[in-house]
Amino acid sequence: MHPGQLAVTPATVRTLLSEQFPGWRDVRLAAVRGAGTVNAIFRLGDQLVARFPLQAGDVAVARRQLEHEASVAEELFGHTPFATPRPVAIGEPGAGYPMPWSIYTWLPGNPATGHNVSSSSEFATDLASFITAVRAMDTRGRTFAGTGRGG
Repeated sequence: MHPGQLAVTPATVRTLLSEQFPGWRDVRLAAVRGAGTVNAIFRLGDQLVARFPLQAGDVAVARRQLEHEASVAEELFGHTPFATPRPVAIGEPGAGYPMPWSIYTWLPGNPATGHNVSSSSEFATDLASFITAVRAMDTRGRTFAGTGRGG
């Protein structure tokens, strides 16, 4: 999908887990297929998911971005009427994979698409409840900068 896109194999994930998080070295591992083009996603057992950026870049910048994403996810956790993924760990480059990567809790379910929710009033109500809860959160003085995912 992207020029120079990184390849992430189950063997690479297994090696990274073994080297950096040995407690998860034997957990069941499965690639998650989806329409996303930003991360390769791997299930780690029933409770966790590992995300691997598919584009190489400055390692320090990427790590700061993952730390920021984790901070925002932690801030969101528990503030809506719905479950949200919780950050668990950030991995380092290794085993031939050049970028930092992240581990989050896994939430079971199916991705919302135009085909499976377009006529669902329950989904529309749930989405409105989620947005209302997020908009009620304290911004701590932050404002939208108008760039990137969520500014």
